[in-house]
Parts: sequence; structure tokens; C-alpha cells
Amino acid sequence: MKEKDILKSRDGFTLIEIIVTLVILSILAVVVVVKYVDITSDSQQTAVDTVLFDAAAKYNMAYAKYMLLYSDKPTKIDGYVLSDESGTNTVTIEDDGEVGDFKVTWAGTSAGGIVTITVYDITADGPSWFEGFTGIPDKTIPFHPSD
Repeated sequence: MKEKDILKSRDGFTLIEIIVTLVILSILAVVVVVKYVDITSDSQQTAVDTVLFDAAAKYNMAYAKYMLLYSDKPTKIDGYVLSDESGTNTVTIEDDGEVGDFKVTWAGTSAGGIVTITVYDITADGPSWFEGFTGIPDKTIPFHPSD
């Protein structure tokens, strides 16, 4: 049996092979990071959309309750309360404005015909993974659900 000289052995990777491998791994890493960022922003927007739809449902329920109690349509929203212009007849949409893990506000009048529902302080009041949210935090719906 012949003994090999370790210094003269050619049983390894050349510098070119190592560089090519590193370049391929770098390209794959960039693709994965870009996909991860897309998935995160999509999931953030989906969570906000879910809260907005839930807030719209709460508004519609309060609107229906108002009509059942007072046999009339409300004309304004003050904070979390539907009321008439005098503020005599009222129905609360949500006691503290919390919908899920978020705070929500409702604003609008029957004169404008639109209610704007806004999720606010997303990064302060929402889950920690909402840091850096840049999506759409509001939704508009007709003031009168039947419109």
C-alpha cells in the first residue's frame, strides 16, 4: 500500500467550487427573505381586514338594535355610540372599542352616508408582530346598512 502525502493530496474542494456554492446559497437566502417579508405583510393586512369586518358586523348589529328599540334610524355616531341628533336615543356599538386585539373607532353621520371604521395604534395596541405595519387600517361602509 502506498502512503499518500497529505500536502500533495487533491481530495478536496477547489476555491472555485466553494465560491460557486456560496453564491448559490446567497441567492436562495435572498429569495427566502423576500418571500418571508411578503407573507408577513400579507398576514398583517389579513388580520386587520378581519378586525375591520368584525367591526362592521358590530356596527350593523348596533344599527339593527337601534331600529328595533326606537323604530327609527340613528343619525350620528359619537365615539362608540349610535344616537339621534339630540343624543336621547342611544345604542352602544362596543363598550371600549376593542375588537380582538385591536382598538377600533367608528365615525360618520347619516348626512355623509358613510361610516369609516379605523383600526388605530396598531403597533402600540396590536400584537408585537405588527411592528412596521404599512397596510390599510380603515374601511368605509354605508351609514345605513341597507343602502
